[in-house]
Amino acid sequence: MYFQDDWRVGPKLTLNLGLRYSYVSPIKEVNNLWGNFDPAKGMVQPPAGGTLWSPDRKDFSPRVGFAYDINGKGTTVVRGGFSILYSTFTAVTFLNQNGFQNSTAVAVPATPTAAQIQTGGCVNTVAGCPTGTGTINLQSAAFTGSSLNWNGLVFGSPTTACGDGKTIAGPLGSKKDAGPCNLMAVDPNLTTPYMTNWSLGIQHSFGSNLSLEVGYVGDHGSRLTGFRDINQGNVASGGAHQFPGFPYINFINQISNDGRSNFNSLQASLTKRVSHGLSFIAGYTYGHGLDTASLNRTAYLPQDSSNPGAEYASGDFDVRHRFTFTTSYSIPVSKVLPRCWKAGSSTPS
Repeated sequence: MYFQDDWRVGPKLTLNLGLRYSYVSPIKEVNNLWGNFDPAKGMVQPPAGGTLWSPDRKDFSPRVGFAYDINGKGTTVVRGGFSILYSTFTAVTFLNQNGFQNSTAVAVPATPTAAQIQTGGCVNTVAGCPTGTGTINLQSAAFTGSSLNWNGLVFGSPTTACGDGKTIAGPLGSKKDAGPCNLMAVDPNLTTPYMTNWSLGIQHSFGSNLSLEVGYVGDHGSRLTGFRDINQGNVASGGAHQFPGFPYINFINQISNDGRSNFNSLQASLTKRVSHGLSFIAGYTYGHGLDTASLNRTAYLPQDSSNPGAEYASGDFDVRHRFTFTTSYSIPVSKVLPRCWKAGSSTPS
């Protein structure tokens, strides 16, 4: 829903007010087969409904702008504006095998929710292990006789299932389980990122063909998406994982709203409208852009996942000085009238 209009408050002041509301439902898999990580339970399916995060229904975007004619002659005008603009999520962020420093094969669809979990060298389908040794939500599976592996585990295999690297004693011999799983996860409280924009400037006309505009333009990015390994140990001491209760899980790259950005600039433009065949626009911007991760969709993990804010610095798109100039000139042409001849005549009319 969107509404915006102009109001002429007086002979010198005009207001522009607007409000936008949008709602984008969370991404989900139609059969609820995507996985996630719950610090209390381990690898789990999303709750009923299959959405990876809770709905965010508070995305209101106000728009406020004004123009004030200082002397009432239209030659000197002050303008300002403020707005909030919401972003959206793309499916590739959750489906892509993101190229992080710690792995290149992590995606939500690859997070298992029905794999054979092995804990403490014990598998809950092997004789002698209690039911529910693993922390995963198991699903029922039916196998034909020809598909059963009678010399190993029925569900999964020691070379593909997550494990803690220990040797498993089974009824048909011992096997070494696989190494810990690497996961991608989604913050269940993920919210829509948004940008706050503001500007204030003054424009003055020198005659009817030349004008100068100088102003301040800034914006701030809030709740920007980024990844961090929530299972990373203490960087300074090289400590153990944050979730020692799940030894079969290595790193957990979780997408969350841990990013932010800032941009501040002084902008000036000199405009000459067409006169005597010449027109031009000259612009100069002095600005500074800072952020925690310029490429929020495929950015690298922070050095310390427990403190992603420490990455805040000049962004990849930071350009301090920018000058632009465009011009056009109409080349004079001779205004000679064409001469015409009458049919059958050798002299012009």
